[in-house]
Amino acid sequence: MRIATWNIERPKPQEMEKLNAIHERIRLIDADLWILTETNACVSPGPDYRRLQSTPINYPQYPKYYSAGENRTTIWSRFPIRRLIETHDPETAVCAEVEHAGGLVLIYGTIIPYDPQLRV
Repeated sequence: MRIATWNIERPKPQEMEKLNAIHERIRLIDADLWILTETNACVSPGPDYRRLQSTPINYPQYPKYYSAGENRTTIWSRFPIRRLIETHDPETAVCAEVEHAGGLVLIYGTIIPYDPQLRV
């Protein structure tokens, strides 16, 4: 089982050069499980993967900081996702039970949240 994690730094659908580079790197690494942070719905490792994401960011509430499609954490799995496991902060973290030939595996993805108003 190959697991990879990557903070892809909030790509936007119109940033084709950046998105092409991200998709090419994902293809080259060829992980079975991806935990992507600071991601967007426009990023996908491909049709062989199942997706489980944190709650999408309510970008109209924060238009200065976020754009449509953004979410903080997404798990992409080539293996069946058996169930979602509730986390304390569903906007920031996501947890899933994944079915693997060796047994059930818990996958947890999160980021350390950043609040621009708390900047010092």
